[in-house]
Amino acid sequence: MRKTQSVENNTRVSTGIELLDDITHGGFLPGKTHLITGMPGTGKSILSLQFLMASLAENRNSTYICVNERPDDLVATANSLGWNIEPAITEGKLQFLDMSPFFSRFAVKGTNKQQPLQNEVNIRKIMVELVKYARENSTECLVIDSINTLLPGSLEPTASSAARELVLSLEEHLGCTCLLTFDLWEASEQGRVHPIESYTASVIELGLAKEAARYDRTLVLKKMRATAVDPASYKVIIDPVKGISPTRMGRTASDIADDERQVARKTENVTAHRSEIFVRR
Repeated sequence: MRKTQSVENNTRVSTGIELLDDITHGGFLPGKTHLITGMPGTGKSILSLQFLMASLAENRNSTYICVNERPDDLVATANSLGWNIEPAITEGKLQFLDMSPFFSRFAVKGTNKQQPLQNEVNIRKIMVELVKYARENSTECLVIDSINTLLPGSLEPTASSAARELVLSLEEHLGCTCLLTFDLWEASEQGRVHPIESYTASVIELGLAKEAARYDRTLVLKKMRATAVDPASYKVIIDPVKGISPTRMGRTASDIADDERQVARKTENVTAHRSEIFVRR
């Protein structure tokens, strides 16, 4: 039987990042698909590991689908951050699956010989294999790192339909909370939105911001369905124990609104005090 997670019970799934859990009232919507985008080196894989560490802490079986890196490399990354994941792997609570050969095997070319298309992946065949793994491991939280080889480029005519099929298939057939990573290969692509962002329940964008002679990592929560959030920018550091740890950068609309409310309250208090003095006189 396929496990399902109800959004109606308002039980969220921790992102693994305390600040994100706070501003989203608990984290990711359960049973939905979520997206992390960013250029290489911005911390997408670390955030994915952090998400699964939090899931394991909540006793959720988890699976990491490796496309860009080998499982051994990801385990080494976790160890470098002081995260001991070997016991969870031994107990079968966490699985790393190297599926890069699988994606290549199911890549098929367009059938129109007069107008050949770029290689596309048969998402239905991918889903059959993913569902099998997910059921065997009773997976409740899933990471696919990354989905670039699954989708046409943002300018391809089939990009939107392929993105929609992928997200709907994940949510219908897997029934677990899915975290997808998407690589932006060039700085110019940071301003380009792939259609996949329209279909996922949330989008977290990791980036690099130049500050004097150095670059700072940044995090922006671009959207979270069913949640009122500001698309604020946060400065990110990678802590050896906490992992990705964001702090707020600059002032947001909420900050300004809070200040305005405080000023209004102070003005009311001053006016009331003056009126009291006037009455006494």
